[in-house]
Amino acid sequence: DSVTPIIPVLLKDASTALFFSQKLFDQGILAQAIRPPTVPEHTARLRVTVMATHSKEDIKKALNAFGEIKKEFKSR
Repeated sequence: DSVTPIIPVLLKDASTALFFSQKLFDQGILAQAIRPPTVPEHTARLRVTVMATHSKEDIKKALNAFGEIKKEFKSR
């Protein structure tokens, strides 16, 4: 429910945020991992920025990538 173009995706754990960030980057999606000490412990997150230049297809690609990475993460 963000009212800004920056959408935080809370993942709590720094290593989880790094895992997702790298996997997304490997698919051409930039989502920076923000972790302590930048944010308090147990509040690590990804910083996703949506821009007017992103197409609906771009958004779908990113959402699908999140879903795939979540499945991969859970199976580790």
